[in-house]
Amino acid sequence: MNWGVVKALLLDAQEALASKSAELEEIKNRDEYKINQELEEEIKQINETYKLAVTVYEDLEKYKEESEDTDQLVKEFVKDWWCWRTGIMRMRGVSLSMWRGR
Repeated sequence: MNWGVVKALLLDAQEALASKSAELEEIKNRDEYKINQELEEEIKQINETYKLAVTVYEDLEKYKEESEDTDQLVKEFVKDWWCWRTGIMRMRGVSLSMWRGR
């Protein structure tokens, strides 16, 4: 085996690795990468919120099955949920009139 060839190949591989590492860092620093990271976090939060809402809804449905007078509880739940949702949207700068389709 020619050690000169092996050494040259090793140097080429090291240069290629350094080049690709620099490209990766450049991509990480681009706005698109940061935006994608933020969107992934937002999607994760939406999924967690959805799962929580489903759990609360299922609990409410169970309670409705067990109790006869749930109208007031349902009204309070909807009111509290709307206040919470409105607050979240305002924090994110979403126009409520646009969200309602007006």
